[in-house]
Amino acid sequence: MILQNDVIADFVERCDRAGIKNPAAFLASKRHQVYDWLKGVFPFGILPTDIDGLVHLNAQFLLLEFKDAGVIANGIIPKGQMMCFNALAETSHFTIFIIGLDRVSEPVSMMEIHKSKRKSAVGITRDYIKARCAAWAAHVSAVNGRKERPISARRGNEKPAGISTSGFTPNLS
Repeated sequence: MILQNDVIADFVERCDRAGIKNPAAFLASKRHQVYDWLKGVFPFGILPTDIDGLVHLNAQFLLLEFKDAGVIANGIIPKGQMMCFNALAETSHFTIFIIGLDRVSEPVSMMEIHKSKRKSAVGITRDYIKARCAAWAAHVSAVNGRKERPISARRGNEKPAGISTSGFTPNLS
């Protein structure tokens, strides 16, 4: 009987021989595309993009996007997705971290975009990303002059600032 670990090890080895640096991303690309049923709805062949992570704090947003490190190093982030990221960053309400992952899904590089500024870092670790996220949170808290209390410090039905509990029904007609 073949052990599951042997099958996984064989698959990873075959991916390596084929030049596939991120087997998980390769497998994900082979599944049914989530937005295929929206083809033709938007002009120019546009389809929605997914977002790997999004944080909202004091009217600012931190968008996290994870890619294979080679995608960042070679500048081959999909054109439409990059256009979307740049447009969001230009609003000054969004900061985008595009994080490059190695073959075992550990961060090794990062591109940071805010307004028209770009900053890149290589040879990074999870601790670097944690530090950049913490610096972003501290900055947007200080700039907006308001610090939300952690959820654990709130009483009863108290809601975070900016959260509405009223219903929202979009008018789609």
